[in-house]
Amino acid sequence: MPRSFTKRSNAGLAIAAAGVLLLQAGRGWAQTQKPSSLTTLTSAQQVRVLSPDEANRGYPVHIRAVVTYCDPAQQDFFVQDGTAGIYIDDPGLKTAFAPGDLLEIDGISEDLDFAPQIGKPHYKSLGHAALPEPRPASFDALMSTREDSQFVQFEGVVRNATLLANRITLDVVGGGGHLSATILNPETLTPARLVDAKVRLRGVCGGIYNQKKQLTGVQLAVPGAAQVSVLDRPPLDPFRLPVRPLSNLMIFTPQGDTEHRIRVQGTVTLQRPKGLFIQSGAQGLFIPGPQGATLTPGQRLDVVGFADIGDYTPVLQHPLIRPIGSAPLPGAISVGAKDVLARALDATRVSLEGTLREERRSETDQELVLDDGGVLFETRIDRSKVRKGWPGLPPGSRVRVTGVCSVTADRDRVPTGFDILLDSPSELAVLARPSWWTLRNTLASLALLAVITLGVLAWVGVLRRQVHLSRERAQILFSANPHPAYVLDLETLDF
Repeated sequence: MPRSFTKRSNAGLAIAAAGVLLLQAGRGWAQTQKPSSLTTLTSAQQVRVLSPDEANRGYPVHIRAVVTYCDPAQQDFFVQDGTAGIYIDDPGLKTAFAPGDLLEIDGISEDLDFAPQIGKPHYKSLGHAALPEPRPASFDALMSTREDSQFVQFEGVVRNATLLANRITLDVVGGGGHLSATILNPETLTPARLVDAKVRLRGVCGGIYNQKKQLTGVQLAVPGAAQVSVLDRPPLDPFRLPVRPLSNLMIFTPQGDTEHRIRVQGTVTLQRPKGLFIQSGAQGLFIPGPQGATLTPGQRLDVVGFADIGDYTPVLQHPLIRPIGSAPLPGAISVGAKDVLARALDATRVSLEGTLREERRSETDQELVLDDGGVLFETRIDRSKVRKGWPGLPPGSRVRVTGVCSVTADRDRVPTGFDILLDSPSELAVLARPSWWTLRNTLASLALLAVITLGVLAWVGVLRRQVHLSRERAQILFSANPHPAYVLDLETLDF
């Protein structure tokens, strides 16, 4: 059942289906054995507080509750009575109940995936009622699991909005966290006008969980446009925002305005499948995600997006990109490997030397492992760009690489290493090839010489043996025949 509003893998569905059959079989046996021992539960809260084992005994449930969210296409159905909200498990649901419909629901308790719920439901319509008053909830409260299935209120800034069929999906940041919200029947809401707006959403909190019933995130199910309030509208033209220097991203400001869009400009230094690098002066910036259009180094860009914390330095999420011309590539900073991390050169063009230790290929890149003063780093280039002009280099070659520095960091964002990303083979210059007399080649030559020497000595030994045997035969011949003897060749008649 998709109470997390996400689809499961086939393996997960198979496991869940098998679990459902086993639980239903066990519940059916318990009901046939002791039907009078199970008390009828008359509130959603009574169901919610059951342990998984107790819930799966199949307690009869009879409640009156208001529909807070119903989407038959996704099998998402939540109701709430005067005590709590709860999920209704009805895979065959055909009726799209409206928010505020008042229902009398009969069913049984169960706990098939994340939390106790009501299964095998039967409904009786009692008319219409007001939606419950939403409970203001922080992101921490939503992540605590206690708000699962509850009608709550959450405020945040919309970073992305996508319209699909009769629903809008929002990416919302607020209260120190980030969640996805689905607005059913958005009516007059326009996705583009919601981006960068501060909104108040009223909807049902749903947990995202793994196969071990462990929470991995939360989502918000908003029943309609009436439950969306825009508190702060975004500017009509985001490209009229003031241009911010790249060096000013995520630095201290008394206003603390990092939650809204910002505008930056820079020159493209590299585009890779995972994102785009731009640079202004000596400061670089990584813009993650595919950009759609192909961009080339030297293009000048006007970019609007949301500054966010990256693996090591700030990044710009959900960008709007507008080309504004061209410019020479920013000059590369010449640096030694030991100084790269100390100088915070992430996302910046650099140039440094190294000795080749190993060359290898991954699924996407050609990779060189280089060593400069005992510091190992990798140089990588997209394999599609090395079909021509890529020098096959032996280990020990001394090279200079010029490309974009990408710093790697640990979970505390402490830098641990770096890669150099190249755009073309021309950014790899061979300074010196290793002498043929490397240790490996010298040892191989000595080994070959030793084999040849042993062979010659063996052959000399064989020749000496043959000479010695010939002398012995001659000695025996002359000892047995002391008188002179002549040998006549009958063919040539020569003695």
